[in-house]
This record gives sequence, C-alpha cells and structure tokens, in this order.
Amino acid sequence: MILSAAALPVVVGVIRRQTHYNRSAPYIAGAIVLVFSVMFSFLGHRHISFADGNRAQQSGR
Repeated sequence: MILSAAALPVVVGVIRRQTHYNRSAPYIAGAIVLVFSVMFSFLGHRHISFADGNRAQQSGR
C-alpha cells in the first residue's frame, strides 16, 4: 500500500506529460496503480492462499 501511494504522484506526472488529460490524470493514474496492485497481490498470494490442500500441507511441514 505504501508503494502504491508512492507510485501515484509519479504516474500522475507521466500521464500529464504524455497526454492532454490534465484534470483526469489522477483518476487514470489511480486506476493504473490499482490494476498493478491487484496483479502483484494475486501473484504474491497465489502460492499461499490459493494453493490446493495437498500442496499447502506439504509446504507446511
């Protein structure tokens, strides 16, 4: 969450420089950061939370 908050101003600046969406840039940047946060969260928890029962029991030993 801290990394997302730190990345937001950078992404807003990039969007403002590359496009003409000056007023919408914070909303677009928020959506982009949200998508990347969800993807990294899923990939990070994939082996723990979404593992099947046999695989989770083997890694718990």
